[in-house]
Amino acid sequence: MNQSGAQGNSRQGANANHSSRNCNRWSLDRALINAMNDLIDLGGWKTDNGQFKNGAYAKLEILMKEKLPECDKKAKPHIESRVKLLRKQYDAIPEMLSPSASGFGWNDEGKFVTCPQSVWDEWIKSHKNAAGLRNKPFPFFDDLGKIFGKDRDVGNEATNVYDVLEEMDEEERGEQEQEVPESIESINLTPIGNPTGHSSSPTTTTSRTKRART
Repeated sequence: MNQSGAQGNSRQGANANHSSRNCNRWSLDRALINAMNDLIDLGGWKTDNGQFKNGAYAKLEILMKEKLPECDKKAKPHIESRVKLLRKQYDAIPEMLSPSASGFGWNDEGKFVTCPQSVWDEWIKSHKNAAGLRNKPFPFFDDLGKIFGKDRDVGNEATNVYDVLEEMDEEERGEQEQEVPESIESINLTPIGNPTGHSSSPTTTTSRTKRART
């Protein structure tokens, strides 16, 4: 085999291994999140401040084994450390979208935070848990919201990202309601002739991306 062929096979093998690792991580995270949901449904495994009680990670190990028989992850250090990482990453998102922050937006379809590079560079200096979250899909965001969402405090106001997104939706609806009557009046009540003979009509565009707070 020539050198170029060997290099090509090597790259293909590396890509396959990378894809396999990503798939395995996704499967493990999915099994872990399903196990946490089951644990919460059982009741009695969370403290008043939303943390898991002693023995919860051992129970998660059993539940994960039921969902993924080939899973060899142990309560400590694997499951406990992964739960804590997922929680830190989840908590970082509503903090960026809270009223106390500015310049951030949320892509609800892709499940990721958006912001200008300058805003991100300044934010990450003092918010290390947000590392890697800009423009990067966080696919289990909604699932983790059901697990961690109501446990998050931003400042002195208990909130979660769903409250923030609803508030942003209400702001956008309010702006649209103020703009629509004016555009309707200008089109329907005071029509302007078109010298070219072509008619024009207003167009409306929608986006699943929440605008950045300013």
